[in-house]
Amino acid sequence: MAKLNLKDRFEDGELDLSMSDLEEVPVKEINAMKKAKSLDLSNNRIAKLGKNFATMTHIIKLDLGKNLLTELPENFGDMVQLKHLDLYGNKIDRLPLSFGKLSNLKWLDLKGNPLTPKLAEVAGQCLDAAECAKCARSVVALLRNMAVSIEEEKARREQQRQLHLQQQAEASNNQNASQGQKKDKKKKKKAENADNQQKKASVAESKKSSKNQENLKQQNGSGVKTKVAKEQKKGRSLGFYLFLLLINLMAIASLALYFVDENLFWKYVQTTQIFFKETVATVHNWWETKGLQGVKDWAGGGLLALEAAKTTIVQLYYNISAEIPAYVESVKKLF
Repeated sequence: MAKLNLKDRFEDGELDLSMSDLEEVPVKEINAMKKAKSLDLSNNRIAKLGKNFATMTHIIKLDLGKNLLTELPENFGDMVQLKHLDLYGNKIDRLPLSFGKLSNLKWLDLKGNPLTPKLAEVAGQCLDAAECAKCARSVVALLRNMAVSIEEEKARREQQRQLHLQQQAEASNNQNASQGQKKDKKKKKKAENADNQQKKASVAESKKSSKNQENLKQQNGSGVKTKVAKEQKKGRSLGFYLFLLLINLMAIASLALYFVDENLFWKYVQTTQIFFKETVATVHNWWETKGLQGVKDWAGGGLLALEAAKTTIVQLYYNISAEIPAYVESVKKLF
């Protein structure tokens, strides 16, 4: 394809590139012609418009009829000064959402395109200028509302995503807090168990100490009792031997007295008999009063028994001592 001389195609603000067998649009050269407000690209073999096509924002009227277009670029809505658009006889089935930004669009022809049912219904037949004007308003409004709805849906989904992330974060925090509480409870329970074990050990040690003290007291008490019993037994044995010694001394003294002074001997015997009668009477009265328990008390008394024996011996000593002077005088007469 020979290079076009755009200046030869420009007249009164209109650049006519129709029926030029174009497959691509010379966007750079057209942008250089800022005075061109109307661009006719109809009846060519253009199948695709590049993203740079929407940079021709100075174009007010655009004719792309009778080409091979299947779609418009997503940024097509950047051509905000566009008032007249002819897309007749292409293969377009849908329009980009940015089309809703063409608020200055007053005329639109979409006939001869395989539009989606919804878009075809809104576009209408466009059989005259009035219908084409209505088509422009309706299609722009449709795409604008669709863009708003989609943005709202995106915002809603983003909000849901953020909410989900927040819930996940809260759940994670709650889980961490729960795990922290469980750990704290576990530590607290462990401390309580340790404290209970310590208390049990302390109680056991206290019981053991008390038991040892009690055993020691029992041992000490047993030792004291044994010592007292030994002292009592020793006292009773001593009293018994003293009593035997006294009997022997009395027997010897009585025998000696018999050979020295028979009359005095019999007098002594009489006195002794009186003493023993009184002693027997005393013991009999004591037995009637105290009974067997008194004997047990006497036997276990130890020191009390010795005291009673001492009293008896002293009394007998006084009785004998009273007769000694006469006994001495009798002995003197012998010599």
